[in-house]
Amino acid sequence: MIKCYASKIILFYFQFHGAVHKVLAAWFKLKYPYIALGALASSAPLLYFEDTLPKHGYFYIVTKVFKEMSKECHNKIHKSWDEIDKIAAKPNSLSIFSKNFKLCNPLNDIIELKSYVSYIYARTAQYSDNQFSVARLCEAINTSPPNTKSDLLDQIFAGVVASRGNISCYGMSSPSYQMTNDDRAWGWQTIHISVTLST
Repeated sequence: MIKCYASKIILFYFQFHGAVHKVLAAWFKLKYPYIALGALASSAPLLYFEDTLPKHGYFYIVTKVFKEMSKECHNKIHKSWDEIDKIAAKPNSLSIFSKNFKLCNPLNDIIELKSYVSYIYARTAQYSDNQFSVARLCEAINTSPPNTKSDLLDQIFAGVVASRGNISCYGMSSPSYQMTNDDRAWGWQTIHISVTLST
């Protein structure tokens, strides 16, 4: 029997999507160098931690990706946040947004819509392949014909359709889907691991 109580280990994690395990492997190596001889974690966002980048560094990069793809697209997205705030001041704004963005579930507050659209931009920038293409999303935003009072938001919605596909309703979940406790726990864990490691 081989005894390896004092042997150092090498942490290895490789996957195309998802960075939580990669970050944990790299973090373990940094935190416990006397145990871990090395850590191979392809594409782990190491430089995002320990105050090496601005607080909102991730979204700075997402913004840069869109700006480099199309300044017109970037400018429309930038202006859309003010447009959302302007409409949000109206008494029935949540139903207006739910209808205009064909959301599966009615909005509880405006932050849900902003988070959803931000998620689409971030996902498209991070995983820009045939399915999630920044060029495709920007082309939809830039070429969408304005046809209602909120022209800009129609164009933003065209980007959502280009990113998610033409489906009956949009949102993080469909009306028939009920989020389980496991789903909530996974979301909580992934967010808090990144936040904890970055502090």
